[in-house]
Amino acid sequence: MAAKPQSVPERSEAGRAALDIFYSGYNDVNFYVEDERQENFYFQIFQRHFPNVRIERIFPLSGKKSVIAHSKDPDNDSIRKRIYLLDKDFDDLLGENEEAESVFYLEKFCIENYLLDQCAFTELAIEGNPKLQRKDVEKSAAFAGIIDTTRESLRELFAIFYLVQREGLPIKNCNESPEKFCKPRSLWEVDPGLLESYRLKFNEHALEMGLAPVPANIKSDARLSEFWSRNADEVVSGKFVLHMIFHYLKKNYSMGSASFSSLAYRTCKSSELQLFAPVAQRIKVHLAIPE
Repeated sequence: MAAKPQSVPERSEAGRAALDIFYSGYNDVNFYVEDERQENFYFQIFQRHFPNVRIERIFPLSGKKSVIAHSKDPDNDSIRKRIYLLDKDFDDLLGENEEAESVFYLEKFCIENYLLDQCAFTELAIEGNPKLQRKDVEKSAAFAGIIDTTRESLRELFAIFYLVQREGLPIKNCNESPEKFCKPRSLWEVDPGLLESYRLKFNEHALEMGLAPVPANIKSDARLSEFWSRNADEVVSGKFVLHMIFHYLKKNYSMGSASFSSLAYRTCKSSELQLFAPVAQRIKVHLAIPE
């Protein structure tokens, strides 16, 4: 009988703590992030924006609560230079921003928002079909317009996601699969019928809890006035936008069966990542890193 494959053991909290203390001797700064799936994105970003800072390892801590807890734990004070980076999500709208030394929020919804780069998408399209002329791709695809259109098409969905969190409804929201709200035959487009189904699902739960429903004209909901005043990049997840644009690329530019994580990493490597510059500047000021 064949032996069962062994799973890769997960590190305990104590193991992770020992690891970051160990690497503090090799890192000029220890950077902590939320999600292990984001680690490679951040590594690329930090290498570009902090070229003179030695970074051998980045530390994902399995969620925002764990990152905040680590930042407040006095046992970690022996690590001299620490930076904790958090997705903005809806924290500012919900009044849940964490105020703590060395804790920095992204200025956009999540790290994937910083990967929405038209030049990077053009590179991916050419990688899929090297015979294409760059000028033809730039003219026909017009990725800047696709990014804006996709982002705006998700606004109403994320308005309801925000209300789900604000009202405390037991409904999956930002952690849902983006494809669940897209047209089956064109996964780069929001399906109005699926959006409406989600609105009605919200209303069913809201009425059970004695809360106001979301009207058919979503923009008219008074609870959303602050939401609508924000730029789309602040209130719409770049992860959703990336998923939809990647479906567009795979359909139109021979991207084959490439996975989302693979395409996201390739996008990060091809991007100039200048959108992250304001966040990097805040961190440099905090750490007194010279330009």
